[in-house]
Amino acid sequence: MQGVYRQGYFMTEESEKAAKWDMLMGLKAEQARLAVLREQAKKIGKDLQDFGAILSNPLRKFKIEPPVIEAMPTAVDAHRTIPLDSLNQEKVIALIKDIEETEGRISELMNRLKDAGICSS
Repeated sequence: MQGVYRQGYFMTEESEKAAKWDMLMGLKAEQARLAVLREQAKKIGKDLQDFGAILSNPLRKFKIEPPVIEAMPTAVDAHRTIPLDSLNQEKVIALIKDIEETEGRISELMNRLKDAGICSS
């Protein structure tokens, strides 16, 4: 594939390489961000599963002391602590939207890199 600089456009070879490098580094940064966001979502999912298990025990006693809910131990279950942030609907929705937006940016960067001849998939 011929570079922009070979076509006689305004971009120099160095600036074209720099632009491609910036796109590639942008992709890597977005992929790293997505990994962090997905890890946070996974943690919240586990907290919600734990909270569901706690609520299903009718003998469980609770102690609410922000920023957590403490589930006191029972004869069959240990003490558990659930972060209240995991139950914050607005924060969970914002996280999901952030994941979707980041996935969109990654897709766009992948397409641009493919068009530039850098990525094949």
